[in-house]
Amino acid sequence: MSIDRSFLQALGIQPKNSGVAIGQQWLETSGEEIGSYSPVDGELIAQVSLADDAAYEKVLKEAQEAFEIWRTWPAPKRGEIVRQIGEALRAQKQPLGELVSYEMGKSLQEGLGEVQEMIDICDFAVGLSRQLYGLTMHSERPSHRMYEQWHPLGIVGIISGDSGGLVLERRYRLGLRRCVCVETFGKGPTFCDCLSKNYQECACRK
Repeated sequence: MSIDRSFLQALGIQPKNSGVAIGQQWLETSGEEIGSYSPVDGELIAQVSLADDAAYEKVLKEAQEAFEIWRTWPAPKRGEIVRQIGEALRAQKQPLGELVSYEMGKSLQEGLGEVQEMIDICDFAVGLSRQLYGLTMHSERPSHRMYEQWHPLGIVGIISGDSGGLVLERRYRLGLRRCVCVETFGKGPTFCDCLSKNYQECACRK
């Protein structure tokens, strides 16, 4: 059975890929290399190198520094970054859907549907970026009021055994109040790696 794998080239997937990035900087690591094999034909799709201790510490340090800036941005500005991510996903929906199908053994329509869910969550998050309302209430002190205001949560670490990390990408990484470090259990590493490349084209560089 001959399968058209041109979507790999369209997505910039190489035979060997770094699995560790800070913004647009991809790190060379001495971590374990994992191969992603397609359940469709058993062929090797690509290899992804995992983080070693030094890369892990560097990523967390840079994430903390990035968070110090990210939390000062107004929510609508953070929402604009999410909007750009959604547009980038739209531009690559077909090859991304084909990759999900090939790497996870799903039907093409299901693969495209997975990507569409991510796009929908981006649209939803953009709307929420202008609806982060808070309560205003009177306190016990005269001429004094209290109000609640949403603030970015901080760095969140996610270890996922999900199908290509799709659900975690939709629900957490695209959150408006987080800097996220993601590790998968080897399920769909090529797709996760590809998404990182996709996000780097957006305005949020770090």
